[in-house]
This record gives sequence, C-alpha cells and structure tokens, in this order.
Amino acid sequence: MSSRNKELFAQVYSRDGRKGTAYITSRVSLGDAPHAIFIPSREVLAMHDGFARAYERRELSFDATYYNLARELSTATLRGIRPGAIGAVVTELQRILGGRLETRGEKFYLVGLGGARYEAQLMSEGLRKIGSILRLLQNGEIEVGNVLLWDEPEANLNPSVAVEIAGILAKLAGAGVQIIVATHDYFVSETLGLLGRTADAPPTRFFSFVRSKDGLAVDVAHADDIDDLAENAIRQESLAHYDRLRGATT
Repeated sequence: MSSRNKELFAQVYSRDGRKGTAYITSRVSLGDAPHAIFIPSREVLAMHDGFARAYERRELSFDATYYNLARELSTATLRGIRPGAIGAVVTELQRILGGRLETRGEKFYLVGLGGARYEAQLMSEGLRKIGSILRLLQNGEIEVGNVLLWDEPEANLNPSVAVEIAGILAKLAGAGVQIIVATHDYFVSETLGLLGRTADAPPTRFFSFVRSKDGLAVDVAHADDIDDLAENAIRQESLAHYDRLRGATT
C-alpha cells in the first residue's frame, strides 16, 4: 500500500439537489488502490450456481457488485493452510459454521463435523455470508493489504455470533486487511468500539450519518473513539429502549 496520503471525497446530495462534500483521509493512492471486496447485505453463496453466466447474458435486477462477488467466490482455494492471523480466522469461521465449505461444480456445500453434506441453500442467510468470507480468505481474494467492505455484517445473525464476527473483523484489521463496515447494530458497533481501545488495536475511525433537522441533507460526524461521536443513534436508541424496559418492570 502506498504511504502517500490522498483525500478521498464523497458527494452527498440532498433532496433539493444541493450537495456537500465529506472528506476522508486515506493512506491509499487513487492510482495505487489495493484489491477491494464488497459484501452486500444480500448473500450470494446460495445463488452462486450459474449466476455469473446468467448475469453476463441476461438483464437481471442485480447490480454489478453481486456479479463481482460471484466471480471472486469462483476462484479456486489456495493450496495448504493459510498462515498466521488469516489461518486463525479461517479456523474460527469454520467453528462458527460447524464445518467446512466444499464445492461441486459451481454449487457450495457445508460439510459438517460428522461428514454430513448440506447445500448452501439449507444454511441460514447470515451463515451463508460468513461462508462467503471463509471462501474469500481461503482463495486469497481477501488478503493482507486488501480492502474488505461489508454491508451489515450483523444481518440474520444471532447477537452472540454478531459479536464474534466483530472480533474477527478486528483481527483481520490487525493483520493488515483494511476493513470498512456499515452497521445498524448496537452489539457490532460497541464491540468494535471496545476492541478499538485495546493496546494492540489497529487505527480505527467511526462515522455517524444523521439526517439534518430540515431533512434536506446528511450530517457526518467522525471520531477515533466511538464515545466521542457527536451523534450515535444506535447507542442512543438502545439505551432508550433499555430505560423503557426498566420502567416497565419497576
């Protein structure tokens, strides 16, 4: 990755067409950007069989990110066991899934610890997305120096598993994978906040997007510590709900 700083920017348009610009400092040169993987909120593993070919020939109501992910999942796994932190994360993901992934043709299967084989369609949607991360680690598409963008990693997951996934994301970041996550989940955001304070934590930045009071734009707040965010709707509503529950039981 390049050590030169560049200013990446995003145009934020309001309903009346006015725009503002949010600047994010990055250590990645635009001309030297690393390989990036985007995991959309809808999983791809179950529909992988034939999807890429159909997308290339037909008009489908999927944007190109789904096609890109299908192609990346198609890459064959690397030989041997992944080394270091990547290998440790692979082992953790297999434990969460309760087995290992296997392919037959373009179909994915989960092979359980007892040897039973299940089609990916029989896995929950949340676990299928975890399976996608596992596959991308095993085939080298997610690698040290690359970027992983994951939209709602908590979707369709038990909260305890969502917390584990947040910890795994922190481990990948510590190993050198740049992680960008969009979440609406209290457990994921607060777990990342706690892990970001540990002595060996990689540099972490939190962003909060809140619609302005006039409803015409989006205000962006950011901080190195989640406690320093000027607006944190996830925490505020979670604590308000806890107060409502406590009031209902007293």
